[in-house]
Amino acid sequence: LLESILFGHVRGAFTGASFEKVGEFQKADGGTLFLDEVGELPVALQAKVLRAVEQGEVQPLGSNAAPVRVDVRLICATNRDLEAMVANGTFRDDLFYRLGVMMLELPPLRRYKDQLEVMASVFVEQAAARHGKPAPRLTPATMARLTAYDYPGNVRELRNAIEHAVILCTGPELTPDDLPRSFARAAPPERVARKGRSDAPTLRVLREQWLAPLERRYLVELLAEHRGNVRTAAAAAGIDPVTMYRLLRRRGVTLRKTAHSDE
Repeated sequence: LLESILFGHVRGAFTGASFEKVGEFQKADGGTLFLDEVGELPVALQAKVLRAVEQGEVQPLGSNAAPVRVDVRLICATNRDLEAMVANGTFRDDLFYRLGVMMLELPPLRRYKDQLEVMASVFVEQAAARHGKPAPRLTPATMARLTAYDYPGNVRELRNAIEHAVILCTGPELTPDDLPRSFARAAPPERVARKGRSDAPTLRVLREQWLAPLERRYLVELLAEHRGNVRTAAAAAGIDPVTMYRLLRRRGVTLRKTAHSDE
């Protein structure tokens, strides 16, 4: 089936092949083809992919005609260690070196958690729109739980966790209890740091308590000045609209004909 998808087949090539099918390599002729999870390709099929890349030829399944010429730029992705697979013989070394003209390693989500709140806010908006619900606000406790998690499933896991939480959320705020159970085992950083110590508020908590009313007042006045136009208000504040929306949700500022606070 995978060979048929990539290279196509002729009518009668196998049971159920009642029509001729053009493969993805032929469809992408003169353009770019993206192969996701290339590390999952069977070894036998890797040879045909190498031929397509190296010689620019593909042979539809069941065809006795001359190979079809294709000119395709190939972009591949995988979460497997291809070098280790080459070493143990499960991935062809010649295909590995041919595909590896330019390699980009994307860091896991746990390495750039400073962007987590922006990403989570975007996923909240998207999930809420998909399920026809108002977008809930991410509470500081929820963000602490999200930040404490290591995300073995990377961005996909974060997106799915947020959608899970949005579905379960019944109020205006998304709480830690709305998150999947796996997140309950991740202790927030403050809780880990304060283990065995007194319950005195941390610097982060005190700073949040001091900053929240000032930031809320600034946002209300800024939106009023720009008549509720978030984009122009964001530009005046020197931030992008996504960050502005995140701040509005975080500080409980709602958008009406005129901006006001929930206080």
